[in-house]
Amino acid sequence: LKGYMGERCEYSDLQWWELHRVEEEKRRNVVIAVCIIVIICLLSVGACVTYCYRHQKHLNKSHYSEDMSETSSSTIDSVNETSTNIEQQNVQQQQRVMRELVII
Repeated sequence: LKGYMGERCEYSDLQWWELHRVEEEKRRNVVIAVCIIVIICLLSVGACVTYCYRHQKHLNKSHYSEDMSETSSSTIDSVNETSTNIEQQNVQQQQRVMRELVII
């Protein structure tokens, strides 16, 4: 780019001005690209953290429900065993009482 500049309208070569403007534009484009990449990376990390947190929470909830079902079934089994043992003891006690009555 050529033209007149200065107080006395001296003819000057304005190519350096054009080069300076192009370099500034390149720097601005690089800054914008880096900002976009950083934003995309932050969004990706946020999405991964959210997914992992929710997945872990879901696994804990599933594990808790499995534990509860195992606990409840083991509790039912233990109650059944206890009631069976009590019944057996009652039957044995009744048999002893019957023997004592027969002996008397």
